[in-house]
Amino acid sequence: MPDSPVMVVKVGTSTLTTATGDLDLNFLRALSDQLCELTRAGQPVVLVSSGAIRAGMYQLGLRECRDLPSSQAAAAVGQIRLMQHYASFCRDAGVHVAQVLLSRGDVANRERYLNARNTLRALLARGVLPIINENDTVTTEEIQFGDNDQLSSQVCQLVLADVLLFLTDIEGFMMPDSHGEMQLVAEVPEINRAVIAAAGGSSSGFGRGGMASKINAARIATRLGARVVIARGKPDNGVPPVRAVAAGERVGTTFWAAEHALRGRKRWLATSAEVAGELTIDDGAARALLAGGHSLLAVGVREVRGDFGAGSLLLVRNLAGTEVARGLSNFSAADLRRIAGLRGDALAAKLGQAAGPEVIHLDNMALVDDVDLVPTAGETP
Repeated sequence: MPDSPVMVVKVGTSTLTTATGDLDLNFLRALSDQLCELTRAGQPVVLVSSGAIRAGMYQLGLRECRDLPSSQAAAAVGQIRLMQHYASFCRDAGVHVAQVLLSRGDVANRERYLNARNTLRALLARGVLPIINENDTVTTEEIQFGDNDQLSSQVCQLVLADVLLFLTDIEGFMMPDSHGEMQLVAEVPEINRAVIAAAGGSSSGFGRGGMASKINAARIATRLGARVVIARGKPDNGVPPVRAVAAGERVGTTFWAAEHALRGRKRWLATSAEVAGELTIDDGAARALLAGGHSLLAVGVREVRGDFGAGSLLLVRNLAGTEVARGLSNFSAADLRRIAGLRGDALAAKLGQAAGPEVIHLDNMALVDDVDLVPTAGETP
């Protein structure tokens, strides 16, 4: 893949469509022209595009989709229509496009994740513009709970993105000033409690994400080392700000990359891999992990949840229920329940075989750096 900075652009449904619900072809052409300009200049760009369901609804004459099959049918029709326009506009600009449909399982499973990563990198190395969407036509979970904001952060993981740009229907991220009035924020050095509290819902009836989803995705992307920008996709001058953001110009709101970004396999462990079970650890073990340089030992384990085998990814919580780490277990759930709370010299006797004290080794563990901000069970990680 080229050494130039990699950019991921995510565009939402409300930005892609007109007031009547049809695709805004003038915007699609303007967006395609800028993406192709960067691609021809040697900068790798990936587009994460919503709009398939809405485009299908318009073509089928549907005012709403009240059930899952209707949404899937609309997505099947709309995805073809959406890609036809992208392919046509990009062909006029001299760039090939590739359609890539992903589901959550494609990044949660390590082998499929590596396959997707290698495919995307091969496309970028050949000057192709990948256009990515969720595989809405066959996946239930993504339509009900997923959105392309979260998908875009996972694409950042796959392509090692340096920049993630959200093209939205608002100017950027708003926060209350000293008088309680919402004001546009030019930059956010760190996504803290105040930022999360200020995030609201979708301003249109079409998108599934909203600002809260974008902030959650931005937390993941910045932790992966990407600069995140939220900006209006259709500014008053009618020119999408893709080229401007790629050039480093300040538009909308910029969220700066974390100072200590995750590297290597720990990126996948922390943000993409599928969790098979959970552990609750005591406060001493939690402090040791967060201090850094320590593996999780059996003596610190207080509770084991789930049915999993050795090598599975586990979510580790402290006694208050807050996530502190994720990592690969050296033991099955059955064995862990037998040795929880035991010191190293008692493990072999309990298991009837030689065993080390590490439940999760440091090399196979990713810590949560902003532990007080991590969602509780049932929320999107």
